[in-house]
Amino acid sequence: MTHFRIVQISDTHLSPSKPYFNANFDRVADWLRQERPDAVFHTGDIALDGADRDEDLTFARAAHDGLGLETAFVPGNHDVGNNAEPGEVVHQGVDVKRLERYRSVFGADRWVRDIGAWRFVGLNSALFGSGLDEEAAQEAFLAEALAAGPGRPIALVLHKPLFLDEPEEDAATGYWYAPRAARGRLVDLIAAADVRLVMSGHIHQQRIRLWRSTAMVWAPAVAFVVPDWNHERLGEKQCGLVDYRFSGDRVTVRTVRVPGTVDHDLGDFEGAYGVLPRTN
Repeated sequence: MTHFRIVQISDTHLSPSKPYFNANFDRVADWLRQERPDAVFHTGDIALDGADRDEDLTFARAAHDGLGLETAFVPGNHDVGNNAEPGEVVHQGVDVKRLERYRSVFGADRWVRDIGAWRFVGLNSALFGSGLDEEAAQEAFLAEALAAGPGRPIALVLHKPLFLDEPEEDAATGYWYAPRAARGRLVDLIAAADVRLVMSGHIHQQRIRLWRSTAMVWAPAVAFVVPDWNHERLGEKQCGLVDYRFSGDRVTVRTVRVPGTVDHDLGDFEGAYGVLPRTN
């Protein structure tokens, strides 16, 4: 396959008991069924409270199965719990039980897909800096996946961006980006391979930035935008998705505003989402 198309969706936050954002997903699902890309990659926060509610996970999985499209998932903090910088206390910390619950519904939380000239590597960003045995296992998995693909351009698929602007920055916490303790090891692995694209979500803003020779793409959320008091404006705050067209070893990227979706402000749903950190 020389030419192919992948659509990235992220942060759908689906729930049967708190259906605030389900209508946005329904509009996106209609669009996907009409467009029929070769694959859909979901970059996490599939469910609203999947970290604690089985019914949110199973509801979200059934909704995506209804697309009738090839779909691959990586978990977000609302699916498996959160990681943190050392000494930070987080809401719903990632643990083995939450990982097992996610995997029982969505399957593996890390994976490799070879499509056309490209290798796509899905990662569980909640493991970064977690100290769990699974963190070391995933780093070994990543090293093997990168080494096994010589000659292939590589794209990483994960929920949290690795960093804001530079790996060495100090300001960003483990809630928004990969914790600093894990970031250096990850960047070293990436620097030694032909990683040309990093597909992430979590920030609920659309942003495309080149770091060295790697395109760092933040997908907008399907569900809602975050208010400025919760996270500063770093890109475009509107709901949508990302449409990738691959041709050989090249890729073009565009963000799409799906007709009928609503830019819900999270502030309108106080108590629906759990604990939110203030960053400014």
